[in-house]
Parts: sequence; structure tokens; C-alpha cells
Amino acid sequence: MPRADLFVTISRSVLNRETLPSHVGGREGIGDPGGSDVVKLGATYFNCGSPKWKSHLQMVISDPAKDPERVVLVNMTSAHNGIAIDDSCILEKGDHPDVLHRSYITYARLRIPTAKSIMDAVSAKVFQASFDLSPHLLKRIQRGLIASPFATSKAKDILQAQGLVGDEENDEPLL
Repeated sequence: MPRADLFVTISRSVLNRETLPSHVGGREGIGDPGGSDVVKLGATYFNCGSPKWKSHLQMVISDPAKDPERVVLVNMTSAHNGIAIDDSCILEKGDHPDVLHRSYITYARLRIPTAKSIMDAVSAKVFQASFDLSPHLLKRIQRGLIASPFATSKAKDILQAQGLVGDEENDEPLL
């Protein structure tokens, strides 16, 4: 089975919209009538989880317009006391509408699907579009990927090749 089909098949097997926030799927976006049918940098999606697997926010942090065959997709998960986390990018409530409590980006679980496989997941209602990342938060997450010891060199290479990271000393400071 091709990797893109496997991505949709695995995701479809954990479909359960009851675990999603009420605003998800309730706005125009990818796959919605009148919305855009393009996967883009900074887009976010909830994978529809099941009682066994929580639904996590998936974030596009590479530019699919530059490389639709390799889209870097990361997710966030809750930070709980006593559990070791990757502290390369910690999110606090208010950083994004879907961050409800302290969370972190799980770079160890990043995926690199194609833009088409993401669209297929949206079409199959496996992914539900949510709010885009702010430019500031997107940059924090991209910088966190470069800093993380858990992110793959392939993902780091993709962001660097697209010019999305690598010249932080000339970027505006992230306050």
C-alpha cells in the first residue's frame, strides 16, 4: 500500500468526532464549501481520535507550495506533571485557540506526508480544519523543530531548504 494511502487508512481507523472542540469543522476552510482546497503553511487540523487515541492538533510547518511531496506535520500534546517532555517548544493557553492548557510539540512523532494525502484525509473527514497558526507561533514551532533532539534530520533539512529556518540571528526576536 502506498504511504499516502496508509496515512489515510490509519487515520480513518481512529475516526471519532465527539472528542473534537465544538468550533472544529464549523468554519470555512479546507474541505468546507466555499473554503480553500489547498494545504498551506500554518494550517492546522484535528485528527479525529477515538477513546483509545486522543485527537491531537496537527500543524503544517513547512511550505507545501514549495514541496508538496514532503509536508512537515507536527502535533501537540498535553504536558502533565511528572512526565518527561520535549521542551523545545512549550505552548501555553492562549498561544492558539486550541491550546487549552500547557502543551508541547511532540517532534518525535512528526510525520512527512504529501499534500495530497492531507487533502485526502480532509476529504475523508479524518482531518478537520481548525484555526491557522499565527506567524509568531509558526516561527516558534519551526525554531523548536531545529532545536529538538527528537526531530528527524529529514524534517530539519526540509525547513532549511525552504528558507524557513536557519538565519535566526537576523530574524526579529520572539518575545
